[in-house]
Amino acid sequence: MKFLVLFYAVISVAFSVDGFAP
Repeated sequence: MKFLVLFYAVISVAFSVDGFAP
């Protein structure tokens, strides 16, 4: 399940950089 957490973290950061908050 760790991979899912890391994946979500990367996606969250990517969205934040793009300017979109999930």
